[in-house]
Amino acid sequence: MVKFTLTAISVILTTILMPACQGFSAHLSRPWEVPVSRIDQKRSSGAVHVYINGDSESDDELSVESSNDGDVSDGDDEIVVEKSEKCDESMVLQHSREKEAPQATAKSNITPSKSQGFLTVQNGTQDPTIKTSWRQLLGMCRPSNFLGVLVFHVLGTYLGLKGTSHSLLSILLKPRMIVVLTVMILISATSMMVNDYYDCRSGVDAGKRHKPLIGGSVTFPLAKRFLSYLYAMLLLGAAVVPGAMARLTVMFATFLTFWYTKHLKPIPWIKNVTCAAIIALLPLTSGSAALNMVGATNLEALRKPALWRLVAILFFGFLGREIMMDINDVVDDGLHKIRTIPVTYGRKFASFVALGCTVLMSGLSLVGSTASKQVALASLGSLAMSRRAWQVYNTEGNDSDLIHRAVEEGKSTIMFIVAAFALSG
Repeated sequence: MVKFTLTAISVILTTILMPACQGFSAHLSRPWEVPVSRIDQKRSSGAVHVYINGDSESDDELSVESSNDGDVSDGDDEIVVEKSEKCDESMVLQHSREKEAPQATAKSNITPSKSQGFLTVQNGTQDPTIKTSWRQLLGMCRPSNFLGVLVFHVLGTYLGLKGTSHSLLSILLKPRMIVVLTVMILISATSMMVNDYYDCRSGVDAGKRHKPLIGGSVTFPLAKRFLSYLYAMLLLGAAVVPGAMARLTVMFATFLTFWYTKHLKPIPWIKNVTCAAIIALLPLTSGSAALNMVGATNLEALRKPALWRLVAILFFGFLGREIMMDINDVVDDGLHKIRTIPVTYGRKFASFVALGCTVLMSGLSLVGSTASKQVALASLGSLAMSRRAWQVYNTEGNDSDLIHRAVEEGKSTIMFIVAAFALSG
């Protein structure tokens, strides 16, 4: 009965997320759409035709007459697109020119304007494709995080198999466990891309010209299309993940990445809890999948205290880290009305919560450590992270350089705690 229930929940979540791998259906994709991605200019009438969905096959077309007769000129011409508050698909186009120039066909290059709050569409070259922009798209997936995903996958599998006679390496090399790792990497990649997409689209990252969506090397429709492919692969992989419990955690994490930035990020606390939960679920997914591979029941992972202790450590550790990152972003988040913990309650309170999360993580890492090497590694990592969290609290979250060091050092110091688990039993 329990197995049937878990499988049914997985199927329901898959059905809910299926539009993601179908190119984002009209019902779900509308909030993702950038209002203008291509502009056709007719020479005879000076009319500007705006295709809302970014392709010539779209039925949504808005025709706006230019304020001046004649053709649109090249060079300093600029078309400004501003959303109307009354309707998402209605826009006002302002066409300004400084001098007459030869006729040209405009391609859209969309750049969010942070100060004025509208999108600027300028003349450019041929739109980039996945083939020409694969490096930028890969960078948006944050491949530097993939090593951490691999470590959590191996450690979760190890803790899941602990107490059995099965070889860790033989289980890790099984095709279905490789699928589990691939799915977890896709979860990490999609969460990063979705966050970048919405932050750039809303103007939060407007001043960060190094980001592909802001710099113009990747267009919004291209990023959305690439995300569709990633979600399609993710859902297909989830279908063959071994074990109903592992599939359930995969679908839950996928659900969180899909709705995080648009719906969960503006809610205080939920934003940080969501990010921490996505990471904390990684070893649990691998551990429960490994147990299923060796013939254990779906609920066997619930009887692995070391596995759950690791989940709790990762949750509180990354929860504190996420709050610290929000402290440094408090100015931009406040301008764009993103109600994070420091924006809502202040830097001092946020730094206190981050310190509390770090202390909880440190305590949990020391509770189950028995061998001297375990205690030494867990103590080293815990003390380093707690020291930085205390320094941030003492400055009431006003030292941005100190917070940046604490966040960056946390990437390496957490590995000491992970190593303590690897030495267990």
